[in-house]
Amino acid sequence: MATYSLRTVDAGDKAITADINANAATIQAALNSFPGGNIQTNTIAGDRIKSNSLPGSKLVNLDLDSTKLAPNSVTTTKIAALAVTEAKIANLAVATGKIALGAVGADQLATGIARVKVDTYVGNTESAHTITGVGFTPIMLFVVRINGGTEAALRMASMTGSNNLATGGAMSSGILSLDADGFTVGTNTRVNSSGLTYCYIAIGTT
Repeated sequence: MATYSLRTVDAGDKAITADINANAATIQAALNSFPGGNIQTNTIAGDRIKSNSLPGSKLVNLDLDSTKLAPNSVTTTKIAALAVTEAKIANLAVATGKIALGAVGADQLATGIARVKVDTYVGNTESAHTITGVGFTPIMLFVVRINGGTEAALRMASMTGSNNLATGGAMSSGILSLDADGFTVGTNTRVNSSGLTYCYIAIGTT
């Protein structure tokens, strides 16, 4: 491995621009000589990478693949707002195979970014069956019964009740409310029959 040395400045002397530039270049060369395996976890914190310090030209295709980023090595607190913009990520730099399943959850997306949750629940015929775990407040919700369901329920934040998508009419005792972490359904068989499984698609931004 190449060795590097810094230009010394004697006590009492003032460093001139040439000294600073020479030392900066030497430090940069030294940093560039370390492969990923020589940088241990948590040695580079978010406050050590300034805004705009990594432009797109310094991260080329395949520079950061799945083997170079350990699980949880980059968290939301280590990436400042606007630190990574579209111009700083080269085409094909991040492929689906490089982002582990569950690596980006709803709580890691900034407010205002569209969020979608697709999941299922089992009905119980209660007058107010609350479904939680969505992770945000839906602004639009679709519910349809699995295996035999021919009519879906729809409710938007601006609506006072839910509609039957098949007929376009109102659905009584359907989706009763859109809640902070999910939603509540009524006794309508299209959304809440005992023991039957329902699929929902929730869309939100917060």
